[in-house]
Amino acid sequence: MKKILEKWEKFMNEIKEARSFSSCVVVLNDEGKILFLKREDSAPSFPGAWGFPGGGSNEGETKEECARREMYEETGLKANNLTYIDESRNKNKSIYFFKCVDFSGQVDTKNVQKEHTDFKWVDPSDLDNYNIVPDSEPIIRKAFGQMIF
Repeated sequence: MKKILEKWEKFMNEIKEARSFSSCVVVLNDEGKILFLKREDSAPSFPGAWGFPGGGSNEGETKEECARREMYEETGLKANNLTYIDESRNKNKSIYFFKCVDFSGQVDTKNVQKEHTDFKWVDPSDLDNYNIVPDSEPIIRKAFGQMIF
């Protein structure tokens, strides 16, 4: 039993290490709208809020690889080009933000609904009508490279 517990503890430590950072993507379409995903009401952080596609890293992934994978897993969109925007810290974990204006495909509802309840392309002037994840506005401003609202 002790050996099993030791293996389990080692496994859990490896998972924590593998998820040592997160990457998020501000996806902008040709109309200048931002893709937001609505978190489930039971989500562990910011339940019911609208946020960017993104999530925790897998072992060995770079920041950009994590961003590309999460964007595809959560939306079905393939990032052709990503631009680094910024980094922040949350609970001793770095979160890296990227911008994507060059992507392939259409948002796939099946992908969205694996972790979220809805998606919307939102005009920046309409952000006040949405419960967005806190501290998203500065990231959006950097993604646009200007004051937009």
